[in-house]
Amino acid sequence: MGAYIGAGGMLLHLDEPLNPLYAKQLAKGDLRPATEQEEKGEAPGQPAENATVSQWRDWAIKTGLPKHEVSGMAKKQLIEYADSLGESQE
Repeated sequence: MGAYIGAGGMLLHLDEPLNPLYAKQLAKGDLRPATEQEEKGEAPGQPAENATVSQWRDWAIKTGLPKHEVSGMAKKQLIEYADSLGESQE
């Protein structure tokens, strides 16, 4: 059994090997392996405002946004997303 994060940020415990539906979601980036921190229920820390767009994208994916959505977002959009979550560190 493995821990995964779904598109909505939900922690899922799934049997492995993954069934074809979940394997397809994993390949698309809509499902990803959970980090140890996420398995413990700890939220990922938001990057500093001067962090790179790559760091912001990695963070957004860890919060549950699908990889295919995040890949087209600009840094400003990612910061606005963080603000919408109420996690801004301004």
